Amino acid sequence: MIWLSEVDRQIRRRLAQIRLPFVGVIKRTGKAPQVAGLNGELFPDTPHIQHVGIASALPLDAEVVMLPLMGKTARVVIVGSRGGLTVDVTEGEMCIYDQFGHKVHLGAGGIDMVGHVAMQDGNVSTTGHLSVGTGASGSFVSLTGQVVTVANGVVINITGAQ
Repeated sequence: MIWLSEVDRQIRRRLAQIRLPFVGVIKRTGKAPQVAGLNGELFPDTPHIQHVGIASALPLDAEVVMLPLMGKTARVVIVGSRGGLTVDVTEGEMCIYDQFGHKVHLGAGGIDMVGHVAMQDGNVSTTGHLSVGTGASGSFVSLTGQVVTVANGVVINITGAQ
């Protein structure tokens, strides 16, 4: 049975060479951030794997989950992160947010947005009611083709077909 213990020893030795996922901290931001491992290792130019259609720039000192590809420390990628602000969501909800307090929260009550919204080359349409807050200004086209002009939250003119 000596050969069996030698096989066991060889297997354990090989398994010990496989690096498991670990946690690090962002020390330099950018497209390929620098990450410090919790035991002092430094990983320069670490790729950040993200879903197609989602792009985010990790803030300094964010905590990240590192995955060694093929178990090798020399081939690590970032696969998850957390840090800065956190937003509470309940079952079935989703929230996109940044460290500056802006957010788009999709929940049972609808979509809640916090922060300035700038829309380029597009229209906003609704088949429901449009509420305009105090201080709002601009022109809107109603479903009946009327142009409604608002200044400082007050309708000042309505023109066009009905």
